[in-house]
Amino acid sequence: MEVSDNYIKKFADLNSRCEDCMQPKWTDAVENEVTSVISDGTVNSKTGRRKFKLPTLEFKKFDGNIKDWLPFWSQFQKVHDDLDIDLNNKVEYLIQAMVPGSSARQLVNSFPATGSNYSKMIDCLLSRFGHEDLQI
Repeated sequence: MEVSDNYIKKFADLNSRCEDCMQPKWTDAVENEVTSVISDGTVNSKTGRRKFKLPTLEFKKFDGNIKDWLPFWSQFQKVHDDLDIDLNNKVEYLIQAMVPGSSARQLVNSFPATGSNYSKMIDCLLSRFGHEDLQI
């Protein structure tokens, strides 16, 4: 066990040294913008934003089954709350997130697919599937 622990420590030390050597040398002006490395990505010290590439997420498909509402809504709510996304795009995302032929898709398709109807679609979905008492 001790030999294994020593090997792991040496590996971590050498790995750290290699990463330090591979980092580019920054000028004084750029050093203020240097990001600090954390275990799951990098964080800009001024903005606090992480900089790493994540895989594209695919929406969970909602089929109208009440037990699947919470996982669907917890994911889709990020799109719903994002003010930078156009309402017409939100409608398209909502349609894509519904299983074709399901009761939820029929409800969404009962409205013309325009941005002005997006809030009506969401209100109907929430009133039909989003009851907390039914979720429990």
